[in-house]
Amino acid sequence: MEENHKNIIRKAFEVIFEKKHHDEETIGLYFSRNYRQWVDGHELDFQDFIAHIKAQGKRIERLSVTFKSMVAEGNRVATIHLIDALTKEGFPVKGKVMAQFTLEDNRIVACEELTHFSEAREKDRDLGSVR
Repeated sequence: MEENHKNIIRKAFEVIFEKKHHDEETIGLYFSRNYRQWVDGHELDFQDFIAHIKAQGKRIERLSVTFKSMVAEGNRVATIHLIDALTKEGFPVKGKVMAQFTLEDNRIVACEELTHFSEAREKDRDLGSVR
């Protein structure tokens, strides 16, 4: 079960963030309609999260995620992952994310996240929570 939860996280990042499938139906395959996210002092529900993904997609040309570590226990998965992105204006965005995901019924229902940008213009430092 724990390995399955880790695979759901990996696949969600690949499909939604790297391959840029930002439609609600695809996001709903991985994230519960009851989803809640707490990121850098902001709270998002499922609809806020969709708005976040779409707003991010309008500003990001490409994005890749590298998982440095992923630990699962019960229905929770904790990750440290690196973000390497390029804005549509051609500026790099690099960051480190520490997150804990909670899953129910093979969907992500919650995420607590802290994002640290090691390289980004000031106006791009909201990409972790922009809506």
